[in-house]
Order: sequence, then structure tokens, then C-alpha cells
Amino acid sequence: MKPERPYDPMSIANAVELGLTGVPLYCRKCYREGQIGFAALAMPADTPVPSIARARRFVCSSCGNRAAGIR
Repeated sequence: MKPERPYDPMSIANAVELGLTGVPLYCRKCYREGQIGFAALAMPADTPVPSIARARRFVCSSCGNRAAGIR
């Protein structure tokens, strides 16, 4: 049985209200880190931040690895 979540995950709108400008990205191969702004994602404001990684594929600009993800 799957336990119920006691809270909803943070949405992009919540993150912007808190002053965040984007999500941090990292490469699982070369460990390079960066950030992508919420405007560049072009996703609805009610999108939960954890679901960004499932909705988009990120590519490392340094090594070309397609296993880059959000933290």
C-alpha cells in the first residue's frame, strides 16, 4: 500500500514566490553544475518542481551526456 503524502510538492509558482529563479542542474558523468531558469523551461506555473526532470531531458553542454538532471 502506497503511503499518502502529507504535503504537495513545491510548484514553480511557489519557488518563484520564495525568490528562486530556476532549478540547479548537474551532469552525472562529468559533474558539471549549472542552472536553468523557470522562464527557459516554458512550463505552467502549477507544475511540481520534482516532475520537471520527468518532463524534460537535459543534455550537458560540456560533455554531451544525456543523463544530466535536476537536484
